[in-house]
Amino acid sequence: MAHRRSSMRAMGSVLTGALLLGATGCSAPLEGVEYVLTNFAIAGPQSLLAGQQQLVLRNDGPTVHEFVVVQGVDTFDDLPLTADGQLLDEEADAIVIIAADEFIEAGAADVLVAVLLPGAVWFVCNIEGHFLGGMAMRAEVQA
Repeated sequence: MAHRRSSMRAMGSVLTGALLLGATGCSAPLEGVEYVLTNFAIAGPQSLLAGQQQLVLRNDGPTVHEFVVVQGVDTFDDLPLTADGQLLDEEADAIVIIAADEFIEAGAADVLVAVLLPGAVWFVCNIEGHFLGGMAMRAEVQA
């Protein structure tokens, strides 16, 4: 199942890069649904519409973060962990990685496009210490 994550990340990276080409050097704000990442927290809307969403990711924390979009489980306790219990097991069959941005520098903003299905969606910073420290947020996707 490693291919699933790799292909989704590649697609997300291509979409992110394509969207940022138009925003680079512009004074216009990035457009989309905004999520703010700080140390041990993700803040933003907890309700989204199904379909393609442009997610604006702002890292207001002092360290690098990542933003992984996960569907397939309803509760935090249902999110599968790696064998050491420290990270989300991104290869688990119980979840689907919809999109991911692996490297958002401190003080930076990025745009990630995700196609969301109705139901629960989780936004996770899957960096050791961050995920279990509280950097996971649930939102509901409406049809």
